[in-house]
Amino acid sequence: MRRYGLIGFPLTHSFSPSFFADKFRENGLNDCSYETFPIESIDKLNDLLRQQPFFSGLNVTIPYKKAVLPFLHEYVRVVEET
Repeated sequence: MRRYGLIGFPLTHSFSPSFFADKFRENGLNDCSYETFPIESIDKLNDLLRQQPFFSGLNVTIPYKKAVLPFLHEYVRVVEET
């Protein structure tokens, strides 16, 4: 299963899960899922990646679009450590 998701806070207003579920279904991508991962602080990103190390991709929403940049080089190391 390929897992995708959205990080940010709050995410209750997000239409992304239903949007991507429709797109996956329309394109016959039955091995894909999309979930929201509300994190109250960008500092929680490494914890999320340790708990959920097998993402195929993540979208980032406000307020973390710029704040996530310093963490991008950390992803490979976090996954390798688990």
